[in-house]
Amino acid sequence: MAEGEVAVATSREDRPLPAEMNWSGDGGALRQVQYNWSDLMPIAKNYFHDRLVLLLLSVNIFLTLLGALLIVLRFSGNNSESHIVQYRSHLGLDAFTKGGSAPIFSFILFSVLIMVFHTVLGMRIYHLRRQFSVTVLGTGTLLLIIAIIVSNALLVYR
Repeated sequence: MAEGEVAVATSREDRPLPAEMNWSGDGGALRQVQYNWSDLMPIAKNYFHDRLVLLLLSVNIFLTLLGALLIVLRFSGNNSESHIVQYRSHLGLDAFTKGGSAPIFSFILFSVLIMVFHTVLGMRIYHLRRQFSVTVLGTGTLLLIIAIIVSNALLVYR
């Protein structure tokens, strides 16, 4: 073995396996695990040709852009410390905590992350069951709607 290589011993034999191979145990029988990108192409092709999936992806993209646009348009940069960022019910009259613009703009980042995460997750599980993928995209749509409602409520009540 060359310097820097790592040898892994199997459970059945004491001889080392080559370091460039990634082995996975499968009930005692060993098989080589490799990730082949060409195997994902038919999944992605079928995923993006499904009409319901395309509808949900379009809705998610629209809601992400709508949420970002609403936040940017409602945000006034004149007084950056006048936005409600927290509500603590046990504080009584001082229940609303005002803060800067970073927590408000984090809703845009949250919307983008939700859209990307649900798109990738839906694509990865599409080959298992189409219904699972549609459910994942539907929950992404629900989360984006809730993010728009919450960010709008925080920006309206300053």
